[in-house]
Amino acid sequence: MKKIFFLVTILTLTFIFVGCPSGQKPLPPVVSGPLVVMPGIADTFSAVSTDPDGDNIKYQFDWGNGEISEWSTLLASGSVYKVVHTYTNKGIYSVKAKARDQKGKTSEWSNLLSVACGLGILRWTFTCPDQEDFNSTPAIDNQDNIYAGCYAGHIHSVNANGQVRWQYDNGTAYEFDASPAIAPNGNIYACDGNGVVHCINPNNGSQIWSRTVGYAIVATPAVGANNEVYVNSDDGFLYAINAQGQELWHQSAGGVSLSSPAIDANKNIYVGSDDGHLYSYDSLGNLRWRYYVGDEISSSPAIMPNGKICFGANDGYFYILNPDSTLYHAENLIDEISTSPVIGTDSAIYITTEGGKLVRLDPDGNYDWDFPTEGDYTSSPAVVRYSGISGDIIYFKVNLVNKRQSDVDSLYMIKSDGTRFAAASIFPVGGLPDPEIVSSPTVGNDGTIYIGGGVDFDSEQGGLFALSGRGTVASSSWPLFRHDTKNTGRVQ
Repeated sequence: MKKIFFLVTILTLTFIFVGCPSGQKPLPPVVSGPLVVMPGIADTFSAVSTDPDGDNIKYQFDWGNGEISEWSTLLASGSVYKVVHTYTNKGIYSVKAKARDQKGKTSEWSNLLSVACGLGILRWTFTCPDQEDFNSTPAIDNQDNIYAGCYAGHIHSVNANGQVRWQYDNGTAYEFDASPAIAPNGNIYACDGNGVVHCINPNNGSQIWSRTVGYAIVATPAVGANNEVYVNSDDGFLYAINAQGQELWHQSAGGVSLSSPAIDANKNIYVGSDDGHLYSYDSLGNLRWRYYVGDEISSSPAIMPNGKICFGANDGYFYILNPDSTLYHAENLIDEISTSPVIGTDSAIYITTEGGKLVRLDPDGNYDWDFPTEGDYTSSPAVVRYSGISGDIIYFKVNLVNKRQSDVDSLYMIKSDGTRFAAASIFPVGGLPDPEIVSSPTVGNDGTIYIGGGVDFDSEQGGLFALSGRGTVASSSWPLFRHDTKNTGRVQ
């Protein structure tokens, strides 16, 4: 029998892959640019990414309005790519970008950059859980945290994106009509309708101390350089309280006192009263003088660059006093004046009246022009500057614009020559504002406009509003209702 042998040869095959791409895709870009743009005006945006392999990168933008850019030329990893874009229609757009390296690997989309095209575009609203209105003018700290009081007895703190940081409850549901103020040490002072002064920790909203001083407090306190607080109460007294909550002194300020105090560079305090007097005290509580105008003074005084004191009164006159209490000038504006004046960068004075007008006076108090509206219950003005715009822009709010429902609760932006720059509707469509909401506008570091208002109960939106703006607070002696974004009421 034959034996058959099979020889099996095993071949080892080696496969070599040539020309296949290797490496990692670029990181998602970081996109930056202006938060507010104007229709028809080009602005510059940028994107930057790095490639883990050091490959060159190109970029593509999605402008959020259906437009997607062409890919850029290749740039070195880590180089900033800048591109110019022009929006044509008002609105809010979410801008993003992605990166692609020279080998064709594409990153994920970048962060979203929210860009508002147009002034006064509603960015967000913050609504009290109890759906109550915000009458107080917001205060803003150095980190762009915002503090505002509502009718439910809360002080709310939100960040610049409208996200809640904390809520302080006074425990009595007495409204916070008065605006909060921020002391030099960062603590928050807030006064309620039950006559209680609250000192609040800015980090977590806890109470540091509270002190009852009298009757309802509707006037915003002033804060001294040593963290002391001056409070004008409806019991007719002006109170000084130190940083530990201890009363330093109190002095008569006439009758029911609606005016907020103001502090000059020499630490003298000025406050108006419904007894028709403007009172001046030194920092120890000694009466320096009082000046009689003959009618209620609820207009909070402002300190002019030359140290003079200016304010309005219910008799329709606007007054400027010398520091020694003598009258420098009185101008008849005819309408009652309950709001507070502000000072422009050219030392002009701006004041609003009960008749719904913004009035400009020259530095000596003489009438220059007025801008009439169709409403009343005006707020105090705010003076801002816009890059590329000559002169100041003056913001002010008007409630109850009578002829057009869409204009109810409007924010006006007026140039220093008296012409209209822009306007915005604050209150959500479908709601009716409380006619007594007179929160004044203030401005964040990025130009965002913050203002209190009413709540639309149908949509459950409103209360505290953030609107698009590009301006910065003017560098003048008294550009805002309470001098500065911290509502100190004090010459710095």
